[in-house]
Amino acid sequence: MLLHIIDVALLIVYTVIITLATYIIAAHRKYFHERFRTGVVSAFMLAMLFFFGRL
Repeated sequence: MLLHIIDVALLIVYTVIITLATYIIAAHRKYFHERFRTGVVSAFMLAMLFFFGRL
């Protein structure tokens, strides 16, 4: 029973983290688009942002 509660809690936490990371990227879409064009932000940097947002 306790493991089931932990599984559900982790699933909720991971869902919130993924949602927030996606929101951050979407909210700053104009900024990232501008930086992509100038070459300052790469896809690797966005992947790192998404990864670190999940920690």
